[in-house]
Amino acid sequence: MPKSHVVSLTIRNNTALPLSYVADWFDSGRLADGASWPSSIAPGDHVDNIQCYEKDWATAGCSGLVEYSLGDLGTITIAFSNPSAGKNKLGVGTATALDSSNTVWADMSDHNYQPFADSVLLGNQAFSALCSCTGGPVNTCVVTFS
Repeated sequence: MPKSHVVSLTIRNNTALPLSYVADWFDSGRLADGASWPSSIAPGDHVDNIQCYEKDWATAGCSGLVEYSLGDLGTITIAFSNPSAGKNKLGVGTATALDSSNTVWADMSDHNYQPFADSVLLGNQAFSALCSCTGGPVNTCVVTFS
């Protein structure tokens, strides 16, 4: 069955620290067949086109988050959505999936499908996340940490 609610995520790590996979969580949807979260993304490296989509025979679309630790400073959350009703969204922040409010996921936005920047504070260090997402059946999300 062809998928109609796809999230294609690119993560670029332009920091001096590695990004290491921590966890993921889906409100609806799943990783695409054959897809996986990279266990780590080295400084200066990137991973393109990590695909997620709706579950087989489901109508809810795809919405969830993935968490990566940045060195030993803390965890960064990337939230994404391509719902069956409403707009595609993207958000970045520091709340984790274990946070009962899921604030990054709950507060993500379509940003009028314009590039946007989020600031992430880990310990006493600030990092920038330059981001974009798109409308339509494929939400092409790009997150660049620096």
